[in-house]
Amino acid sequence: MVRIAWVFLALLVAIPARAELREEANVISPDGKVAAVLLVQPGKGSALPERSRLELRDRKDGTLKSVVSPPPQSGRLEDSFTRVRQPVFSNESDIVFVVADAAPTSAVQRVDIRTGQVRFVIDGESARVIRSGKHKGSLIVWRDKVRKTGPRYREADVVRPDGSVMLSIAGSDADGEKAVG
Repeated sequence: MVRIAWVFLALLVAIPARAELREEANVISPDGKVAAVLLVQPGKGSALPERSRLELRDRKDGTLKSVVSPPPQSGRLEDSFTRVRQPVFSNESDIVFVVADAAPTSAVQRVDIRTGQVRFVIDGESARVIRSGKHKGSLIVWRDKVRKTGPRYREADVVRPDGSVMLSIAGSDADGEKAVG
């Protein structure tokens, strides 16, 4: 209930009129009924960073189904972001996943298109939905990790929509140190 409240509050306070926004992405759901559109407000220096919002529109008549905007900063990774990007629909077209830019890392969030409820899934830089096969409906999420010896690396994990990691994809780390097996 609290998360839904911040959506409406953000609409009234944080996001300017549509004329000041640029459209950055337009992704159509697998069933073809809904389009996820990212609208971006340009930043004005470090004092006012770029912000974005996600509109979910009915493709039949163009009406707005839901609007999701970043919440106010709370200090928690689950809530602290200023920009959403990379919308991708679930196979059933009932959820859209977005990557929310946050500090020190980004987070995958899931948005229920019927209720507008936003839920943290997992930290990650990029996410894609697996469309077929054994892990159909799960996500491939690229995540920043740190080795015990110190250096950072990126690795792809197969993640359930609830955020639980099913497996790490062998050999997916960016610097090639992990064995492929």
